[in-house]
Amino acid sequence: VGCTQKFRGWEEFPFLNYCGESYSATPVNSLNVDSNLHYDFNGSDQSLTVNTIEEPSALTFTAWVRYDDVTSSEQSIMSYYSSSSAYLVFYTTVGQKLHLSYKNGGASTVGKFYANDSIRSEEWLHVGFSITGASTVKFYLDGLPLTVVTSLTGTRNTASSVHEYGGGTSSLFFGGKIGSFNEWNTILTDSEVLTDYNSSRSFYGV
Repeated sequence: VGCTQKFRGWEEFPFLNYCGESYSATPVNSLNVDSNLHYDFNGSDQSLTVNTIEEPSALTFTAWVRYDDVTSSEQSIMSYYSSSSAYLVFYTTVGQKLHLSYKNGGASTVGKFYANDSIRSEEWLHVGFSITGASTVKFYLDGLPLTVVTSLTGTRNTASSVHEYGGGTSSLFFGGKIGSFNEWNTILTDSEVLTDYNSSRSFYGV
């Protein structure tokens, strides 16, 4: 299903392979991994930054995450940034909801979507989303699709971007562990996302 980038801990550090090309990955502020090769973010200033990658217009993303406290602050799981006013960010709010938002060259957010279901702290969760164009969005939790609420929809910028995990430019720093993440430059079906969940859940004791 399209090009796939897969990465867990430092097994491939410092490079990510995406669509046949290698990209350098830089841990920021002493970001480290635990004994199981899970990235362990402190929630205040750490992130994993990848040099410029073209943000695909059709994108599916999944990750295994474990929050220290999902209610403490807004926390970014992943983002694409071409500038401070043009970005795509996948994050959670203090209301424990998955969100996806984007800007397109201005000060205001022009696209914003969220899921109704609550995210839990201190346990491994498989989370994800897909987006096509500017307005077709799906969210996933533990392999299953969630109900999506659209707050705003506008023009989406997909220029070449700095790719970040766990915070960074957004300052929405993640507190907890990210064990693995996968990206596809195409839209996965619900059954394919469920397969992705089932293929890795035993590694996280789920």
